[in-house]
Amino acid sequence: MLKEQTDEQLMTEYRLGNEDAFTVLYERHSSKLYGYLRAKTSSDVLAREIFQITFLKLHATRDRYRS
Repeated sequence: MLKEQTDEQLMTEYRLGNEDAFTVLYERHSSKLYGYLRAKTSSDVLAREIFQITFLKLHATRDRYRS
């Protein structure tokens, strides 16, 4: 039951290779993050670029996550 886990638990699962944990994190936070970025930037294109970079960095550094 990944959807019932905390973000910290999901990140630990994701760090250990559970791709489904990332899916839950993405579904949980993507719309709020995009909405925030869109409100803070001057363009949809820029907001989408920052949004994508954010999740790419999360993926690239997941092995360094410590709860």
